[in-house]
Amino acid sequence: GVSLSMSFRTDQQYKDEPQSGFNSQWGSIFGGFGTSGIARLTDYYKAHSPFHFFTKNGDTSLNGQNYFLDCGDDEESLIVTNNELHTLLREQKIRHEFRVKNGAHTWDYWRKALPEALKYISQSVQGISYPDDPSPVDPGPVVPEARIFSRQLAEPLLSFKVVVPATYASDTNHYPVMMVLHDIDAAFAELQSQQLISTLNSNVSDNRMPACITVEIPIQTEPLSAKSLLNVLDQVRDEFRTIAGSKHTILLGNNRAGRLAYDLSAECAGYFNSCMLFDAELPDDAVVTRTDISFYLDISDLGTNYRAYQSLFFNLRQTGTDHEYRVRQGTPTHDSFLLGLSESAGYMKLNL
Repeated sequence: GVSLSMSFRTDQQYKDEPQSGFNSQWGSIFGGFGTSGIARLTDYYKAHSPFHFFTKNGDTSLNGQNYFLDCGDDEESLIVTNNELHTLLREQKIRHEFRVKNGAHTWDYWRKALPEALKYISQSVQGISYPDDPSPVDPGPVVPEARIFSRQLAEPLLSFKVVVPATYASDTNHYPVMMVLHDIDAAFAELQSQQLISTLNSNVSDNRMPACITVEIPIQTEPLSAKSLLNVLDQVRDEFRTIAGSKHTILLGNNRAGRLAYDLSAECAGYFNSCMLFDAELPDDAVVTRTDISFYLDISDLGTNYRAYQSLFFNLRQTGTDHEYRVRQGTPTHDSFLLGLSESAGYMKLNL
């Protein structure tokens, strides 16, 4: 079963429907015409609602079918419903694929969704298991060492790298700043740092995002304080040609470092225009405490933090905070982070 922007509702959404809307769309179907509240959840409705039959032992829907859900993050009510169903399926351990991309209830969105949907159907009818992860992104050429500067913060001792654009030595321009809190594997630290820098550089070379000064702060075990983060930013601004102010400054992080970026975005008011989170290890009750910056939420559909992302996404919608939401194929690996980073280039272009 492949559903693109599936139109249905949760129990609560049906109970909250205005009377005229419920009567005109759902009452005659469910047998609850003219009813309100819980009376709208008739036996017929429960027999046909995935929020009910996916929880019933012995239901034929649990016999190993293949399910693929895709819904745009700009849908009004449907993205809430589809996300709730993804959460239910995860908790029921029912294998499925879930995708959220930029877009709304339009054929433009569905045309972009169809290639993977058709691939999923093709492999399903052939009995081929759909892969957990997509092909890894090609980071591109290694950035020359002449463009990478190793620096340290004296107190507390903190090492970080500053990467300047290819044109930095030949012009006098000032550049936007991207602060990357990088959850890095100590055993592969140099390789993963190189991959990160190369991926961002390739996006610039392909004109998918603007040239910027990238600050990579590796995060392994020790947490990073707001004071240290801002001291690093001040040091970079003193030594390199940067555009002053928050309007052209982004903070991002992956996994454990993503949790740090989430926490620090609240503590560092006025320093960043946006916070980008990739499979961040957020608290389950994640909410925004600042509505003056934009959030980019990116998670793999097999990521463990789906409930926290759902909480934060719903909260961003309710508070009217500018945001983008993405759910991609994959598991929360470093390769997945690089792929998500590459796919976020359009957002970076708008916010740098």
